[in-house]
Amino acid sequence: MSKQTSHKNIFTKNRLKDVTQMEEVILANYNLAIRYKYVPSNQNPADLMTRGLTAAKFKENFSFWSAGPNWLSGGTVCWPDSTLDCLSADNQQIVRTNLFYTCNESWSQPIVAFDRFSCFNKLLRVVSRVFEFISKARGKELDYKQAAADYLFKTMQQQAFPLELKFLRAPHDKPIPNLVSQLNLFLDKSGVVRSRGRIKKNFTLQYEVLNPVLLGKNHPLTNLIVKDQHERAKHLGVPATLSRIRMSGFWIPQGRQAVKGILKDCFICQKINSIHFPYPKMTDLPKHRVNLIRPFLHTGIDYTGHLWVQNQNLQSKVYILIFTCLEIRAVHLELVEDMTVHTFILAFIRFSNMWGLPSHIYSDNAKSFLAGVSLLNQALTSSEFDEKFGQYNIKHVKIPLHSAWYGGVWERMIKTLKECLYKTVGRSIYSQSELWTAISDVQRAVNNRPLTYVSSNDSGLEVITPNHFLRPDQNPGLLLRMEIQPINEGELPSRQILLESLKNRDELLKEFKRIWNEDYLLSLRERKQDRYPTISNKVRPGDIVTIKLPNKSRPFWALGRVEELFPGDDGMVRSAQIRRGDGSVRTYSLKHLYPLELHAEYEPQEDGPEPSYDDWESIEGISWSETSFEEPTLVQESEQVWICPGCNKPDDGSAMICCDQCDNWFHFRCVGISAAPPDEKDWVCHHCSGDQE
Repeated sequence: MSKQTSHKNIFTKNRLKDVTQMEEVILANYNLAIRYKYVPSNQNPADLMTRGLTAAKFKENFSFWSAGPNWLSGGTVCWPDSTLDCLSADNQQIVRTNLFYTCNESWSQPIVAFDRFSCFNKLLRVVSRVFEFISKARGKELDYKQAAADYLFKTMQQQAFPLELKFLRAPHDKPIPNLVSQLNLFLDKSGVVRSRGRIKKNFTLQYEVLNPVLLGKNHPLTNLIVKDQHERAKHLGVPATLSRIRMSGFWIPQGRQAVKGILKDCFICQKINSIHFPYPKMTDLPKHRVNLIRPFLHTGIDYTGHLWVQNQNLQSKVYILIFTCLEIRAVHLELVEDMTVHTFILAFIRFSNMWGLPSHIYSDNAKSFLAGVSLLNQALTSSEFDEKFGQYNIKHVKIPLHSAWYGGVWERMIKTLKECLYKTVGRSIYSQSELWTAISDVQRAVNNRPLTYVSSNDSGLEVITPNHFLRPDQNPGLLLRMEIQPINEGELPSRQILLESLKNRDELLKEFKRIWNEDYLLSLRERKQDRYPTISNKVRPGDIVTIKLPNKSRPFWALGRVEELFPGDDGMVRSAQIRRGDGSVRTYSLKHLYPLELHAEYEPQEDGPEPSYDDWESIEGISWSETSFEEPTLVQESEQVWICPGCNKPDDGSAMICCDQCDNWFHFRCVGISAAPPDEKDWVCHHCSGDQE
């Protein structure tokens, strides 16, 4: 019946010819495949006629003749098996194999679809219940779990390895498949394909480990088994998962690539191991940083930490509110008793009375640990502030959350201020008036610092400071010296003398602006560094991301969905608007967004024109201040940083590749490749492969 026997008599050939024609007709008309199994003589209805019986006996067995044996209407697990005691053990194995695997290449559909399950144990439990029901219905004892596992493995192998199974059923006069010879495949007593190794004489390992079950690389059942073993390995990665799979009695061809391809979809590993979106290189400085109109027209504000002051016998906290001019890098310091809205407005009034109202105010977006809300945002949006300054249309621009390097202009000035206070005040506790005097001295010293490089040949007006623009007449090194007659006591200066003084002052300010444009701005160009490589935008609206929270560990980071991107003048995205799980909408830098390789279709609430990226009032959170004159304050990353063994430098955002043996990450440029190899091909470094490039 298996069409493998070459010598048959004429009667057998004719009967087999009739059976073959019947198979073809049934397959053509009903699309049904026929399988052959052994039937005992006492359960074969055809023997009633071929062996002869009386009419009375036929009447008694009429139901058996018309409907067949009872097990025929049940599942295959209840079908009878032959012991074949008359044959040797080797011949019994051959006959059982040929009985189980028919001449048909097709395989019946599984009891349940493998792709409907996300857990291997649940799939095995469901199939075991099916076998248990059928076995109890037919009164047959069976190891339900083992029978279900054998059924799943045989179904998977029939779908994944049809050529190898065909050879193992009838290996005579056929070419040996490569997989059979490489893995030394064989069929066990249950008909499952296993791989025989060279360590079968080991007494410590079990039979299943010495002869593992062969799994298809891309089969759904293999995906479930790999995920199950990955969870049992506590998400340790590819090497640990692959080792546990082999110790559990399974073998996957090209196992490392198969496991790596499956684990990349693990949500927990993505959430914990993913790195943030690549950050673009520094862009051009914004227009308010390179165009000088008047001091403090564009002002950045921030609070420092608390300081202690002595009031009689009590100590109290005070804070310093720092105003930084974004053009000339000048500072104005205000000592405040608390961080309330009323105190901030009083300090802002004093600042405006001295230097004029700014057109734009820039601040961070972080929350205060004292009040739990953004103090600057609360103060600038309060009704009291709007009542006093609403008519002047002062615009407030906020940087992304937890992105201190966006506000590097004023953050760097806070560092300079702290250095001066640490060296002058130290551990001393002053009274409020003494501390105010010390702060005024620090303010003057900071505003007298040079903005450009000071060389040994500089003299005269070649070095400028912020005070040259704020108070040009109070600098002792820049006195207005005029060839005029001395003024007698009690005699007022003439009109001509006053006009000459004003003219000289205007010329002096023009000279300061010329030096500012020629020296200071050019020094910013020379100090520019490309800390990030040229990359393409990988984030898009609708992406599901993990949001880094500086005050929480990584398992407790929030999830969010990208709603809007904020490209810079160069078209590169550095910040995005994120809708968090609690419904709030915030602006975050890409350095705090970690992709999950998930995407949700998102349609904007309303269509409108594209924003103007030169208009600083229309967008919050654009990278506008990261290339400041001084080094910006950077946030220390808490996630793991890969170090390339080739150059001994950390991951800089450029393309990297992982060695499949030692799991070290290398830059493409360090190993001399320009593109990653295919997923099905291993890549090993030269340390692991010897002389391999």
